Amino acid sequence: MSHSVRLAVTLGLNRAAGFEPAQELAPHLVNRGPADALRALAANRILLEAASQPIQLPLGLVAPAETRPVARDSAATLLQIIFATESWLTLEALEVLDARGLRLPHAALAAVLHTMDTGLRTRIAKVAGERGRWLAQTLKEYQWLLQIAASSDLATLKTSFDEGLLPEREAALREWRAIDSESARHALQAAFAQEKADVRARLLGALEVNLSSTDAPWLESLCADRAVSVQQAARLLLLSLPESALRGRNRALLASVLRVEAGEISLEVPESWPTALAADGLIAPAKGQTATRAFTIRVLASVTEPLDWLALSGLDATDFAASLLRYPYFKEVFEGWIASKSDVSKLDLGALAEPLLAAVLVQARAMGSGRSSQHRILCTELLKRLPRDAWVRVWPAILLDSDMRYYIFYLLLKPWPAEIAQPWLQQLAERLVDTPDSHIGNYSERSGLEAELREARAGLAAAQFAQALALKVSPEHSLYDVIQQFQRELELRARLFALANE
Repeated sequence: MSHSVRLAVTLGLNRAAGFEPAQELAPHLVNRGPADALRALAANRILLEAASQPIQLPLGLVAPAETRPVARDSAATLLQIIFATESWLTLEALEVLDARGLRLPHAALAAVLHTMDTGLRTRIAKVAGERGRWLAQTLKEYQWLLQIAASSDLATLKTSFDEGLLPEREAALREWRAIDSESARHALQAAFAQEKADVRARLLGALEVNLSSTDAPWLESLCADRAVSVQQAARLLLLSLPESALRGRNRALLASVLRVEAGEISLEVPESWPTALAADGLIAPAKGQTATRAFTIRVLASVTEPLDWLALSGLDATDFAASLLRYPYFKEVFEGWIASKSDVSKLDLGALAEPLLAAVLVQARAMGSGRSSQHRILCTELLKRLPRDAWVRVWPAILLDSDMRYYIFYLLLKPWPAEIAQPWLQQLAERLVDTPDSHIGNYSERSGLEAELREARAGLAAAQFAQALALKVSPEHSLYDVIQQFQRELELRARLFALANE
């Protein structure tokens, strides 16, 4: 029996409530091709037939009754279409369900459980319902469905933390921290010594919820824990506390080596860090070896904050950004900053983000065709961390860079700011004016437009839907099919928005 059929059967076996097969999809696939209809019907038929087959489950658990209402039949059909053929819309569909307090129909749940995307898994866990939690307790490979706490009741959270599987314990501890951070930390401290090293490190990560200075003394003590993974987890939490002693020591160390002369920055770093600094996360070279200067600078950057560098330099953000870009070890500094944060949003470039990007763009344009791939990588990392209001200011300059235009729409924050979306739609209408020349296909133009439209279908805000759907293209236009496909996809997203507003 295939994995997909086995999964469908497992979801279908429930003595507490019936399986929820989707409605036949063919009547709802209006304006879609026959291939789409056949694929959707085939997937639906597999689920229907698989649900009637017996299977031996690893555990004799009975799924409890659902507590969240299920999406109505038309919404369930829309979800089936999205999950089967429009995966670009999956994340938003799950967010809409969660915002409305709905859960996934059981058959739709089976359609998304194959994903390995951690962000998508978090969204799925929020709307998986009691069937999802039951499945996670039944089949080990789906334990990630337990990463969201099932209740905000303190007694229930305490029981889940004491007796649950590891994902349940993490979720319960995070929710507990949100309600009463002090008692949650005390519970973790009481259980800490009995846990294995990998479990201690994972549970410690839950302290990032409502992290405060009251957590610092215990975290400082864990920097000497017997497990390196626990030491690292504790340091990461301490580094995110501006007032922590660890952050202060590292800031003082940076101040002792950072120099600014005539507007140019430099670092007077030692060949290797003294052994005494190892507890602060400053990695010493292997025994008998000497660290390179680049290695030492990268490590220093990884345990200090960009805004501390700016403050200690005494320069304004624009001058500091320009000077840093000229520094021979700029690459190592920036790599160190990025390496210290597993989550993009946690690296705070603040006032540095925009001037640093502007300086990189100027340098890239000066190099012309001789620029390296490093410029693109650097621009990408900076754009990921650019505040929403800054996008509007830098957008015209970015579009002047032909090398960046082909991927910049992918990085643009969603939903697109109206100040960017409106001019783009106007320019799109101008590009689609019907002329004899427009009937001749241009591969480069087509490829570039397809890339932009792929991002626009998910990036445009609801306020721009009408303008985008009103675009008219003659059948003779070389881009007719591209625009038609874009508008069909946007209509599907509009249907999802309508579901959210019902």
